[in-house]
Order: sequence, then structure tokens, then C-alpha cells
Amino acid sequence: MMNNTFLLNIITPDKSLIYKDVVCIILNTTSGQISLLANHIDKISNIDITPLTIRFTDHEEYLALSSGVMEVDNKNNTINLIVDTVERKEDIDLARAKKKKIEAEEILSKPHSNKDAIKAEKWLKKSLTRIKVKEEL
Repeated sequence: MMNNTFLLNIITPDKSLIYKDVVCIILNTTSGQISLLANHIDKISNIDITPLTIRFTDHEEYLALSSGVMEVDNKNNTINLIVDTVERKEDIDLARAKKKKIEAEEILSKPHSNKDAIKAEKWLKKSLTRIKVKEEL
């Protein structure tokens, strides 16, 4: 009989988070939203700036991820998320995220260079992700 849970590793340059007995994760890749269950086929995808929902048998947890790479390892029933940053819901400063969102929107509402627009769009996306996670999606 196949196991219906898997091991989730989230790896950043600063830390690693390990979650055991995960039933499902939901996140955005550069190709769109994806839900992954145990025993998924091998897969590699680019991760977008995204909220991450981690479902266990009895509860859910929410994290904010920056961009990175996802590797699904069917043989070991493991999913590895290699990202620049990860923030737990309890570590997110909601007031700061809302302030950064407003600052990014102000930059985008005025004439600006392409470089400034790319930077502001990234700030906006990160801020919106943090707000969603803090407010539990």
C-alpha cells in the first residue's frame, strides 16, 4: 500500500525547513498553480513568488515563498523547494507588507524606467503574497 503523505524540504541560503507527514501542497509555478500529493511523478518546475499552503491530516500552514525551483522526487516521496526566501505566517509584519504594497503601487502609477517598473512589480508581488499568507489567504 502506498503512503499518502510525503516529506517536504524548503531550502534557502539561510535555513532549511523540514515538514513530515504532508498530505498536499499548493503553490504557483511560472506555469500556473499546482497541487501536489504523495507519490507524484518526478517533476522540476520554476516557482513564482507565491503563497504556499501545506496541508497535513489535521491542519494547514501558510508560508510566503520567493522565486526558486521545485523538485519532486517520486522514488523518495519527497518534494524539495529551493527558494531565495521563505517566511512563516507568524514572522510576517502585516503593517510593513501593506506599506511596501502602497510604495510599489505609487511607483507603478507614475512614469518610471523599465528597471524601476520591474523592481516595483516584484515588491508588489512579494507584498501581496505576504498579505495573503498573514490573512490566511
